[in-house]
Amino acid sequence: SRRTDAPSPAACSSPTMAASVALLSDGFVTAPAVEEDEEAVPLSQSTQLLQRKKEMAAVQLELDKKKDEFLSRMRRCTEREEELAERQDAIKEQVRKFDKFLKENDAKRARALRKAGEEAKIREAREAERVALEAELLRQRAAQGEIEAALRNLERPEQFLARACEHSDYFEDIEAILRRHEVLEATHADLLARVKTSEEQTLQRREELHETRKRTQTEALVNASRIAAHQARLDELRLGAQDEEASLASMESGAKDRLRVLGEVAAAHCCPRPDRISAGVYTQAAQRFVRVCL
Repeated sequence: SRRTDAPSPAACSSPTMAASVALLSDGFVTAPAVEEDEEAVPLSQSTQLLQRKKEMAAVQLELDKKKDEFLSRMRRCTEREEELAERQDAIKEQVRKFDKFLKENDAKRARALRKAGEEAKIREAREAERVALEAELLRQRAAQGEIEAALRNLERPEQFLARACEHSDYFEDIEAILRRHEVLEATHADLLARVKTSEEQTLQRREELHETRKRTQTEALVNASRIAAHQARLDELRLGAQDEEASLASMESGAKDRLRVLGEVAAAHCCPRPDRISAGVYTQAAQRFVRVCL
């Protein structure tokens, strides 16, 4: 917005001055407008110069005023810019603080939720512990009732043992009976352990015997297989020996026949009276000798 100042009466004394002031009031500095007034009285140059100086002084005054106004406006603008910058910095600081507040609030909310979850878990754990303790209390009470019942039941055996000590010469008091009972229990336990050990040893011996039997049967089968193989080989050797004996006997018989025939031939050949041996007998002996040799 522009501020227009009213012109002074001195500045409006002439039409030229009024035009200059009007132009200055609109915010423009131009040369004064010259209006031709047919009725105006012509002035001398000195008067015109004086008027021009007055006009120039008025214009200079108006310019100084406008300059002061401009400087004032610039100062106000600078101040306003600084104020706006300060406000902007303040707003930024407020935004930063608000962001920090939001982050802290979120962190507090997360911590609160985490704490609430932990407290819920602790509460559940304590509730479960309470239930377990109540169950344990009930069990302990039941056990206490059983123990009390057992104690009541033990009172009768104690009375019985007391009467037994009164009517017995072997036991002096109940402690002697209890010690004897402990000894018998230990002996019984020892006997049970020995029986268990004997059973385990017997079972081990049975397993070993079973393994030995299996191994013996396996070895017997292997030996029987070997014996059968040897027996078959022996039969083969026996048959071969029989064949060789038969062949040897045949060879011996042939040899004997050859020797006999040879002897007969030799006897026939060496006979002192060959005329007594017929040619047929000699021929038969020779043929038989040849057959035997072949």
